[in-house]
Amino acid sequence: MMGVKRDCLQHGIQREVFISLLASNAVDMLRGIDQKPRCNGLLSVQEVGQLAVERWLRPRAQRRPEFIHWHRDQVAEQLAVPQTITRQACGGPHVGRSEAAAAASV
Repeated sequence: MMGVKRDCLQHGIQREVFISLLASNAVDMLRGIDQKPRCNGLLSVQEVGQLAVERWLRPRAQRRPEFIHWHRDQVAEQLAVPQTITRQACGGPHVGRSEAAAAASV
């Protein structure tokens, strides 16, 4: 498939699917009943942000108190591919930590 070795595609990682209804008539739009979204009744950005803090940020901060030492400059490094994983293993050129970090910062 597109030049990728089959064993790289069967890595055993389960995929998750997230669904978000972005309009009050989203299901009817998907069924072809409605043509235009109805956005009345949606939460405000502030409300969504508060829910995110309560649902994900606060519990994670309690589970992982070391977050207090994180800085936004470290995000690219946190997202970087570890040295032990290379694209070469999956049929592509080698990508080390520095290249992955550079790509993540673009």
